Amino acid sequence: MDWDDVVGPDKPGFDSEAYRQRIAAAIAEHVARPRTIKDAVAEERRRRKEARLAKGLSAKPVDLLRLSIKLLEREGYLVERCEWYDAVNKRRHDLFGCVDAVAVGPLGTIAVQSTSWDNVSARVAKMRSSQRLALALQFGWKAVVHGWRKGANGRFEHKEVWLDADQ
Repeated sequence: MDWDDVVGPDKPGFDSEAYRQRIAAAIAEHVARPRTIKDAVAEERRRRKEARLAKGLSAKPVDLLRLSIKLLEREGYLVERCEWYDAVNKRRHDLFGCVDAVAVGPLGTIAVQSTSWDNVSARVAKMRSSQRLALALQFGWKAVVHGWRKGANGRFEHKEVWLDADQ
């Protein structure tokens, strides 16, 4: 069977070559599309990775809270993550609106907020404005903001800002 038999060259003004090109382009586009949800997710991850690399960032985003948890566990604390993800509204929620993790150990109970080095002052202001955290601080909790950045040697370094009940 010839291609012209299928598309009907007998119609006036019909351009079979242009039609073939449109069909070939549609087939190529269909073949290039991910076929399953798994393939679509993998393609999206590849796209995001390429975008991060193009910006000069690392291929995988770093979970800064995980760095804080490891740091506190090395210091002898029992640490539990308190933030949770609301899939319906697509946003994260923190304990008291500003606490990512709670650590219990040598200094008592500590409310931990983990962030990038540049955002420490904003997180300190957010924690100071929280009335719920202020009440927890009055009951003997302590609060700390961990700021993280990658140093010149490629390793992460941190700074800590402690908050008191008086502030």
